Amino acid sequence: MSNTIFRRRKLPPVIAVLALVPAALVAIATLFAVFFAATPERAVLTLAQCRTISAADQRLACYDSLEGKPSPLPAKGGQAAAG
Repeated sequence: MSNTIFRRRKLPPVIAVLALVPAALVAIATLFAVFFAATPERAVLTLAQCRTISAADQRLACYDSLEGKPSPLPAKGGQAAAG
């Protein structure tokens, strides 16, 4: 009986590298997750700090962030075109 069925073949280097790609992607994703989890978040402004902002649009955005509501969209033509 021939042992050709049980003979081990060497994998070509390209296939071996392609087999390691998913593990490398998981390792990179884990490193990014650890990095961004360790990054401190922006400090939340208080009502007193919002009052000190002189620009009206930024001050209102500060109040809106305290309220937890998104900034309202401007009326049609309310924002000048950039550029």
